[in-house]
Amino acid sequence: MLSMALNLANRYGATAGVTEFTPAFWNGFVGEIDLALNDLTGKSASFEEARAELIQAALFRLNEILLPAYERVFEYQQAGFLTAEIADDSEVTFAEGSTTLAIHPDKRDLFRPTPFVALSRASISTDIAIARHDNYDPETGALTLTIVAVSGNAGPHSDVIVSATAASVQAQQIFLTDARAARDRAADWAEKAVDAAVEAGKFSAKHHATKAAASASAAAGSAGTATTKAGEATTAATAAGAARDKAQKWADEAENVEVEAGKHSAKHWAQKAAASAAAAATFDPSSYYTKVEVYAKSEVYAKAETYTRTETDAAISVAIDNLVDGAPGALDTLIELSAALGDDPNFAASMAAAISAKADAVHTHTLAQISNASADGRSLVAAVNVAAMRTLLQLRVGTEVQAYDADTAKTDVAQAWTAAQQFGQIRTGVTAMGSGSQFNCANETAFSRTVGGNVTFSTTNVPSSSSYGFTFLMTYTSGTITWFSGIQWPDGVAPSFSGGKTYLVMFHTVNGGTTWRGAAIQYDG
Repeated sequence: MLSMALNLANRYGATAGVTEFTPAFWNGFVGEIDLALNDLTGKSASFEEARAELIQAALFRLNEILLPAYERVFEYQQAGFLTAEIADDSEVTFAEGSTTLAIHPDKRDLFRPTPFVALSRASISTDIAIARHDNYDPETGALTLTIVAVSGNAGPHSDVIVSATAASVQAQQIFLTDARAARDRAADWAEKAVDAAVEAGKFSAKHHATKAAASASAAAGSAGTATTKAGEATTAATAAGAARDKAQKWADEAENVEVEAGKHSAKHWAQKAAASAAAAATFDPSSYYTKVEVYAKSEVYAKAETYTRTETDAAISVAIDNLVDGAPGALDTLIELSAALGDDPNFAASMAAAISAKADAVHTHTLAQISNASADGRSLVAAVNVAAMRTLLQLRVGTEVQAYDADTAKTDVAQAWTAAQQFGQIRTGVTAMGSGSQFNCANETAFSRTVGGNVTFSTTNVPSSSSYGFTFLMTYTSGTITWFSGIQWPDGVAPSFSGGKTYLVMFHTVNGGTTWRGAAIQYDG
């Protein structure tokens, strides 16, 4: 500051050592200071504007980069990668076998299916399917599945949600299906055991139980028709009671499976026979009376329909023998199934363990018996360690890369790039465009040119499947610049340029050049 004052003083006629200053000196001094301040004020305003534009451009770019990243992290936090709806215009049929569906476009990039997935509906929770994931293309949203288990309505459905699930779900579904099938078979066998005849000359449990009940009823009727037969009827009722106990015991051991509505099991009919026999056993001749005015003796029971004690014993004995001998082998299986299903809460796991226990702990097969690979392939699998495998493959240890056949030469020198690579790989330097107006995005990410007249810029070979950006170092002198379409400038206004200045113009796209983000800053240096 002192040096500047001395220079000004000398300029206006002051000499060293002079302490008095004239009005002319001060007027000139103040005028020059005013000119300097005015010049600085203009430059300060221009600097503030440039700084504000630079800050705005930087904040805009940061927002472009950080906001999508934040939104993606938020979606991950909400477990958005575990579930996804199918596309609005697609449907899925829940049927076992291979099928392909389309994931909703909003979920394709984030969704990642697990080895097993569950297919459910947004409107009804009872329609589900378990499927194995075969292939998924995030670009198109095509998800190829193999459906292995289905429950509920098969569809087709348009409100399907695909959810990640564990492989154990498939195993549980299989065990549930097997258990239901076993239950249905047991019910079917029970019905056939009750209603169908078996071997020639033998009958079902229902037949013999019904016959035993008829014998007991006949014995009770015989006792009621005449008091002289009371002793025989009482004896017959006692024998019928014994038959009741045997029938009840057989029913408890042989069958306890509920069947369809309106039908009954063997146990049902045996219990009815036992009840009839029990009623006969409690018969009291002294309280019996006959409605002679309603039924004539001949109308109640004919002599041919009554049974003596000997006949009753013989009929019951034959019925019991036929009942035991005529029970089909299927009833044994039903008893085993009933015991297993009723007593074992982990029936599915127990069955799986029992089946697995039958497999040999250590197999005795040779490698050739369990593999259809070539002899060389089996030798490689049978190698005891990595060194043995390397010997079979004729690989050397060290920095040298050995050829794997006679047509491939080994390489022991550094490799060089033959041309500029795609985005994200190695790039060359700045491409001078000369008088050209087209940005070739296939090979470069940096371009330069001097603009001295009207020009319309365009792009070509923009990568379609990745993020891409390039910079343009432009020295502007004059002319009107028309940019390529789709550029979104800050505040929606294209930048203006001053002659004789150099600018750094930046462009970026994520959709193959349909839309661009653009920003320009003055770059002198």
